[in-house]
Amino acid sequence: MLNYSEEGEIHIRINDFNKKNKILLIVIVAIVAIISYYFIFDRKEEWLNNQEQNLEIKEEIKTNDQIENNSNEQQLEKNENIIVHVSGAVNKEGIVELKNNSRIIDAIDKAGGLKDEADITNINLAYIIEDGMKIHIPSKEEKESTIIVESNIDSGTVEQSNEIKSNNNKNS
Repeated sequence: MLNYSEEGEIHIRINDFNKKNKILLIVIVAIVAIISYYFIFDRKEEWLNNQEQNLEIKEEIKTNDQIENNSNEQQLEKNENIIVHVSGAVNKEGIVELKNNSRIIDAIDKAGGLKDEADITNINLAYIIEDGMKIHIPSKEEKESTIIVESNIDSGTVEQSNEIKSNNNKNS
């Protein structure tokens, strides 16, 4: 059954095996084949499960990205509009909503326009206003008119107030 060569190698001749040894060899080969099949099949199942989990994770990431994009779009839409307070010699004092990069004249128009007694000689109507500002339009009757433009910086933690004072040379 076993032959040794001059180099010490073992050669097995299947014809020399008896029937008992042939059955034993077939059983061993079958066991190795079954074990290999289950090992490969289980790995395939594990691989498929991993692929399904990866797809679920990708879908979740995609959904989160869509939610974030929608949130960013809503934030951009919010940033397109600003809110300012207009007071003084305007027809409708109060809060007005304007598009970003609007000017003082736009705020006055949104507040119903100027009253007859409004004094805009010292107001730069082309000044670009920011969100959270207060714009006061003085009247001609005011001896000393004050234009107040207030702005909140960094989410309202610091308040900046610019006052421009002018003397009207109108004789009362």
